[in-house]
Amino acid sequence: MKNPYSAIINHMRTQGAKFNTPYVQVGVVVSPDPLTIKLRDLQIGKDNLLVADHLLQGTDWLMADNLVALIPTLDEQTYIVLARVVSV
Repeated sequence: MKNPYSAIINHMRTQGAKFNTPYVQVGVVVSPDPLTIKLRDLQIGKDNLLVADHLLQGTDWLMADNLVALIPTLDEQTYIVLARVVSV
């Protein structure tokens, strides 16, 4: 016999996950013009990217193989480029 509370707990987990804050991810710049960023196996083009305005100042703000901090929008169709990041 199934535990009747299991279904309730699973439903609560599913519903609660909808409101979790998106987490920051690290992507790699494939091409600066047009801007393309690789996140795991996903290539994200400029139509699905929003870039923090401070990154747009100057001409060489991002180059191929740079690491960038990304955060997805709620629908995970658009990603926001927050910053260029480096290893120390």
